[in-house]
Order: sequence, then structure tokens, then C-alpha cells
Amino acid sequence: MRARVIRWTRLHGWLLGAVLGLSGCARDTIPNTDVEDSPEARDVIKFVEQYRSAVIKRDVSKLVSLAAQDYFDDMGTPQGDDDVDLEGLQQRLQASFGSDLLSVHYDIRYRDVVFLPTKVLVDYTYIGRFRINTADGSSRWERRLNDNRMILTKRGNGSYQIASGM
Repeated sequence: MRARVIRWTRLHGWLLGAVLGLSGCARDTIPNTDVEDSPEARDVIKFVEQYRSAVIKRDVSKLVSLAAQDYFDDMGTPQGDDDVDLEGLQQRLQASFGSDLLSVHYDIRYRDVVFLPTKVLVDYTYIGRFRINTADGSSRWERRLNDNRMILTKRGNGSYQIASGM
């Protein structure tokens, strides 16, 4: 019986040590995100929130103003027929936010912000809910849930711009 108590006590001690050790690795995150808290990460999220707000408002001119002049997105495919530059982005946004789109709800869960020498990678999951007109004159809600990576660059004045991933 004594050997069992000692083994049990050692097991508890080991588990307690492991839990305490792992909690020492915990990091502070920005509230409601998985992103490590820092002034730079907060600036990035604040910038991407401008994008999210413009999507909700269906503000094509604001979205285009957030994009870099050399914006380019290969849409995650190897073929080039779906690639989008700044002009193509504006056309896609105007088509997407046309009169058949009645309402937009767009939420983002920020998972990671990675700072590289010349760009910033923003990984997030979005949930978009869109009320659209149908061909028969009624309307319906559609929902999209997906992961995305937005690539940002810094302008000369220190503000961000979207280079890809809109």
C-alpha cells in the first residue's frame, strides 16, 4: 500500500510540475485573438479591422484605398487565369458588392501575426454571412467560413497596405 501512495504522490508531483512548467510558457494575447500582445500586433489588427469594417459597409473605394498599388493575389492556385491585380480587385469588389447583395456580416478571428523583414503575414479565420437577392425575387442568406492569409506591407509613412489576400 505504501508503494502505491509513493507512486501516486510522484505522479501527482510530476503532473503538477508539467502543468506549472507549461504555464510558464504562456503568453499574453490580444483579447479575443490568438495573437501575442504587442503594440505592433495591435496596430496590424487595428488596420485589418478597417478592412473588415469596409467589407461590412460594402465600401469598394475604402477597400481599394487599403490595397497596395502593386496588389497581386494568385488566389492560391497555380493557373494564372484567376490572378487578381489592383484593377481586377476593384472589378471583383464592384461585382461582389452589387445590388443583389443586401446585407453583410463579417467576423474575423485573428490567429497569428508574423512580422518578416519586408512584410507582415496575418492569418485569420473569417465567417461571412451575406443576404442576397435570388433570381425568383426572394432573398436568402449564404454563409462562408474559411481561413485566410493577408499579406501587408508598410508605406513610407509607417501605415500598412494590403499586398495580397483581400
